[in-house]
Amino acid sequence: MAREAGRLLALHRRLAPAVGFRNAVLAVPGATDMLLHPISVGAEQTASGRWIAAELFAVLVPDISPFEPL
Repeated sequence: MAREAGRLLALHRRLAPAVGFRNAVLAVPGATDMLLHPISVGAEQTASGRWIAAELFAVLVPDISPFEPL
């Protein structure tokens, strides 16, 4: 997971000078679907990008469960 999160951070750092900090921040959640490494969350298997997106949105929008499909 740390490697996948690091890839998103690297994406942000590469995009920010070209498109601006805020636009780069908005692009990162959209890129999570490209992270396909399989992980297990309890009894379920999912792609690492989907898990990162769910956790990220759970922090940003606390009304949703982190395990609801996006």
